[in-house]
Amino acid sequence: MAAGLNRAAAGAGSRTTAWHRRAIAVTRLAHALFFLLTAAYCLLTFSAFAFQQFIRPRMVAALTGFVAWHAVWTWLALAIVAATTPWRSERALARRLGGAYV
Repeated sequence: MAAGLNRAAAGAGSRTTAWHRRAIAVTRLAHALFFLLTAAYCLLTFSAFAFQQFIRPRMVAALTGFVAWHAVWTWLALAIVAATTPWRSERALARRLGGAYV
């Protein structure tokens, strides 16, 4: 009977670990997508034609909103990544790399 309980407890822990890994993967994907969009905006701004025709006159409402809220989204993305960084990892290398990234 005790062996069955241990297996049940181990199964619950593996489900939590799997959920945690999925959450980390989703937050990292959102982080990468945000900075990919930021890089695309930088490329558009660098092009004189795109800047004069689309960005400066604010023709695209979604782009204007993204730019207006960019600072807030940047801090939010950083906070989410910092929350999923392995600060309390048993491996010293993971702690150092996580701290250096943030």
